[in-house]
Amino acid sequence: MVCLLKKKALSLVEVVLAIGISAIALTTSAVFTTRLVARSQKNFMSDSAMQLTNLIVEQLRLVEIDLQTTKSRIVLGGDPNSYPPTLASRDVWNTICSVVPTGSASNPVYLSTQLPTFTSGSNNAPSFNINLSISSSGTPRNTPWGDFRFDPVPQANRMGAFAIDTNSDLGLSIQLTAERNNLLGADILVFTVLISYRVPNISEIQYSTPVIVKMVKSTVCV
Repeated sequence: MVCLLKKKALSLVEVVLAIGISAIALTTSAVFTTRLVARSQKNFMSDSAMQLTNLIVEQLRLVEIDLQTTKSRIVLGGDPNSYPPTLASRDVWNTICSVVPTGSASNPVYLSTQLPTFTSGSNNAPSFNINLSISSSGTPRNTPWGDFRFDPVPQANRMGAFAIDTNSDLGLSIQLTAERNNLLGADILVFTVLISYRVPNISEIQYSTPVIVKMVKSTVCV
């Protein structure tokens, strides 16, 4: 004897309920994926900002060595009007050395530097001079660490996430102030490097963590 089982069809309520559950699952998945992508973008750009900051710090350390070497040559009888090749002019050196401790960073000096231009050809390796200059322009912004002024970084000089995202609004700030170190009995030049940028789908401007480079003024100034 053959027993036939009659398949029961889904009711309208069950169909609607199933569609609702599927929609919730798809929405949850989409939101999770969107957040994951946004977090990945933010982390990638944060890492790129850190790499750019490290590059600027290395440039400033090279400038410090260059200042010390040029000062030694002048002290030993070299051309008193000479200046380090990592600077744009002698006036830049004079300006750096004219910064004195004031107890306030309300009137800092801002500097700009030349970044390497990245090219696709293997036989056209990037070459550049640091060319540290006095920044005469820039966009003032109030950051979590106070007021800074940012120079835009050209697209050709961008790296990492900033080279991919043309709308990252990448800005570089090299702020110079000075402080008195009573323990050393010396004035200290304080260079603060800070990066500003935008992340896709986030309206607020993002900032890197400021990195400070200090130089003993008497060792780098004539």
